[in-house]
Amino acid sequence: MKYETRMKFDKHTITEEYVVDNKTYRAELNIQSPGFCTGMAGYDACSVEVLLYEKGEEYQIGSLGIGFPLLKRSDSTNPGQMLESCLEEGFDRNMPPSRKFTPFAERAIERVVTAFVHTRDSFATRSLPLRSISVRIGTQDSSGRNGLSLQGQ
Repeated sequence: MKYETRMKFDKHTITEEYVVDNKTYRAELNIQSPGFCTGMAGYDACSVEVLLYEKGEEYQIGSLGIGFPLLKRSDSTNPGQMLESCLEEGFDRNMPPSRKFTPFAERAIERVVTAFVHTRDSFATRSLPLRSISVRIGTQDSSGRNGLSLQGQ
């Protein structure tokens, strides 16, 4: 994945290209904030919005909301963690360090993008437009631990 700093408050631009059935798609990934109370309680961001474009096109073909289990930032050994621990020092009030997806999250996002493209193409043959989906990855038990349920890891 390609990570770029966007000079707008605390945002970073994350882009990736996915190849599905010999067609290339460009994706912009936006990590969603966990919210003030959830963040103060020690939980990490657990959802990402993926805006999908056909390569070379200006208009998006779809929007994917992907939710991962709500986990504490300190639970960095949990295999369902969406983001890697933020170990970079030198936090600047104007530019925080960029966050990176864990290998598990990268694979999960790629599978969801692939499934979306296949489903979108299938719907298109029936003249039904599919523009957005929302997906939950894994499950969460009462202790906040992830009981992974995603198949084919």
